[in-house]
Amino acid sequence: MKLHMHALIAGLLVGLGTLSTTAASAASMTPANSVFQASGPTNLAAGPISGPCTSTFYGAIDGSGNATIDGTLSEFVGTAHICQVIRGIGQWTLVPTSPTTAEIRNAEVGVPGTLSCFGTVPGTLVNGVFTFNAELESDVGFPCYVQGTLTTTPTVGIQWP
Repeated sequence: MKLHMHALIAGLLVGLGTLSTTAASAASMTPANSVFQASGPTNLAAGPISGPCTSTFYGAIDGSGNATIDGTLSEFVGTAHICQVIRGIGQWTLVPTSPTTAEIRNAEVGVPGTLSCFGTVPGTLVNGVFTFNAELESDVGFPCYVQGTLTTTPTVGIQWP
């Protein structure tokens, strides 16, 4: 009898673990099957160069709610020198981390031939506005900083289980 009870408890625990894993993995970005733009003021600092820019990023959300941003299409506009030389690199992933927070993973920007800044950019995502303040690693030994507020069009949100 004890053996059956232990097996039952073990089975329930495995089942509960599966349910919690399924619930967590059910988080997604909205609206599904759409493309979006995120634009707004962004302060960038990479070693000796820094300044305010207006940044625009372009992304897509697939039918399962997985969101990506095409870093190579990023636009940085402004009078600060950094806005004229910085470029987005690669594809980034926008992942929900709570009902009101998300993070951009594998974000990378750089000044061609000079430096690259990379890492995860956590922030809040409420009513289609992504607000962030993050320190990124660089390939030249000093940190990079990025801070801003991006408004998404159409309004990007989080579907949380």
